[in-house]
Amino acid sequence: MSKRFTSTDKWDKHWIHVLKPRHKLFWVYLLDKCDHAGIWEVNIELAEFQLGIKLDVPTLLSVFKDQIVVINNKSKWFIPGFIDFQYGVLKPDNRVHESVLSILSRYKIPKVQGPCKGLNRSLKGPMDKDKDKDIDKASEELFEELWKQYPRKNGKERARVLFHAQTRTAQDRKDITTALGNKLAEIKRLGTEEKYIQHGSTWFNHHWKDYVNCTLPEPPKTRIIGGVK
Repeated sequence: MSKRFTSTDKWDKHWIHVLKPRHKLFWVYLLDKCDHAGIWEVNIELAEFQLGIKLDVPTLLSVFKDQIVVINNKSKWFIPGFIDFQYGVLKPDNRVHESVLSILSRYKIPKVQGPCKGLNRSLKGPMDKDKDKDIDKASEELFEELWKQYPRKNGKERARVLFHAQTRTAQDRKDITTALGNKLAEIKRLGTEEKYIQHGSTWFNHHWKDYVNCTLPEPPKTRIIGGVK
C-alpha cells in the first residue's frame, strides 16, 4: 500500500472553504488516486462508484481550473501543486525524483508547466547544488513578494508553477517585476475594480509579458455636463 504526505492545513485555504461537499470529497480522492507524479487517469465512472456521488466533468474542470491541467488528449489530469508539495524541486540524481521526471517528460509537462527545475540539469557537484539552492530560494522569495502585491489572489499554486517556469534567468525575473509594476500602475490609473482584474493564475500565465514594455493608458476623462463634473 503506497503512502504519501498530506497537507493538514488544506482545510484552512479559502478555495477549499467555498467548495461544495462533493467537490471537497473529490479533491481528497484525486490526491489519493493520482500516481506519484501527480497524474490521474480520468475514470469518472469509477470515481462515482467509489465515492457514491454523481460527478460532472465540465463542472469539475471549472471548479478546479487553478488546480488541474488536462493532458494526453483529455485522458489524464495533472495536479501541479502535488509535485511542489510532495517533492519540492525535483532532482535527477534522486531515484524517486528520476521516476517522476521520466513520467513528466513523457507527457511533456515540464515544457508546459515547468514544475521541475531539475529536468534539464546535468548532475552537479556539491558547490553547484548549493548555488542552485540559493537561486531557488531567491526565486521563491521573489514570487511571494510579487504575489503579495498582485491584487486578485486566485490560483496561487498554479501561479507559482507558472512563475518558476517562465523566470529561468535574472532578466526574466527583472522583467516580471517591471511588468507587475506596470500592471499595478494601470489598475490605479484606470481605477479597475477587482472583479475585472485577471486571476493571479491567469496573469502569471504569460499575460505578464504584455506589460514588460507597455504604454500605460490614459485615465478615463470625466464628463462635464452643464459645467458640473
